[in-house]
Amino acid sequence: LSLDPKNVDALLLRAEVRLAHKDRPGATQDVNAANALAPAGSTQARSVAALDIELDQPASALPILDAWIELHSDDAMLGSALNERCWARSLSNQMLDDALKDCHKAIRRDGENPAYLDSLGMVQLRLGHYPESIKAYEQALAQQPHSAWSHYGLGLAKIRSGQTDAGKADLVTARTLDPEIDARAAKYGLTATGP
Repeated sequence: LSLDPKNVDALLLRAEVRLAHKDRPGATQDVNAANALAPAGSTQARSVAALDIELDQPASALPILDAWIELHSDDAMLGSALNERCWARSLSNQMLDDALKDCHKAIRRDGENPAYLDSLGMVQLRLGHYPESIKAYEQALAQQPHSAWSHYGLGLAKIRSGQTDAGKADLVTARTLDPEIDARAAKYGLTATGP
């Protein structure tokens, strides 16, 4: 990067390395620089969106994903891009009806992928559709039992539907899998007492 500061691939790689070493400010700086340079709808732009979500900036990922999806309506990766947009919308609590459509379209396209089901569970949780949220999370966990986010979302959905003890048990499992889950979820207003 000292030789070629506008090398988008190098910026994205360094962002991933910084993220792995818990240098979130450095990673954010690299992602922002890459975003300014990456062509709309490119693979690089899609990587920027994924890193934005990882850096707890899901709202920043939405316009990038919108552009990518618009340009890649027949792409083999469309299902995973729809899922990313569904997840980003649900985390940022925006356009939830559209997020639900994205999740359903991704599942119809690629099948009941556990990541897609996890995103669907989150959207249903945000919409207050607790039985549907519980069903989606349970299906996700049947395939991927060590997902902290799925356990956390399932716990919240159960608590809000009146299954308090079962929900608290799922939250304990989520915290065991990821001790920082409460802090990350709280950034999105997702708490046992909140929305």
